[in-house]
Formats: sequence, C-alpha cells, structure tokens
Amino acid sequence: MCAVFDGGKVQCWGQDWNKQLGGLGASSDPGVTLVESGAIAVVGGQFHTCVLLGTGQVQCSSGGQSEGAGLDMGRLTPVAGISTAVALSAGKHYSCARLADASVQCWGAISHSATPATINGLRTRDCD
Repeated sequence: MCAVFDGGKVQCWGQDWNKQLGGLGASSDPGVTLVESGAIAVVGGQFHTCVLLGTGQVQCSSGGQSEGAGLDMGRLTPVAGISTAVALSAGKHYSCARLADASVQCWGAISHSATPATINGLRTRDCD
C-alpha cells in the first residue's frame, strides 16, 4: 500500500517481496519513502507500483513478475516515452497513463512489453 503526502512524498508499507517498493525492503510504520517529493499520484498492480510526478513523468518498480508493467528493473525507473501524463491507472499486470493530449498509453500485459503502446478507439465524454 502506498500514499502521496503533502509536498508529493510517497510512502509505502508492505513486504516488497517483488521489489514493488523499489527494492527498499519490507516496511511497516512509518513506511518506506519511495519518492521524497514531487509526486501527484501513486498506483499499484499485483506485483508493481507506479508513481506520477508533477513533471508528467511516470516511474515504476517491480522485480520481474509484472510482465513489464513495473519495468521489472527492481527499482523505480522512468517509463520510456511518457513525459506528459496527467493520470495513472494500474491493473494486475499492466499500467496506463492518460496524457495531456487525452491519449492513453499502456504497458505490461496490454502491450506485451515495458514499452508503452497507444490504446486506440477511446472516446471521452462529459458526465453530468
């Protein structure tokens, strides 16, 4: 479990057995600091964690069981080609970012790699 605090600090709690906490080790109270500042969102799948920074960059971590959704580097690593993200979502073995131009890119089981792929055919609409 992870949370974003004031100032963009990301702290996580749990076992880190698949390096979804950046390989920083198991944690309880007060938690592992994954990012010191600048984060605006954090999401997690079954074996990975991704952080959206205020710069629009996304960084993910996993140790190898996330099918590339956590980039499988064992540490927090930037997702190639994502620099204008405004929102994040994560599933069991994939993550997606909505970009500033309203396009959506996903990586992991959806794109079958750690390289983001554009998801086509999405439409946006206003909800009242």
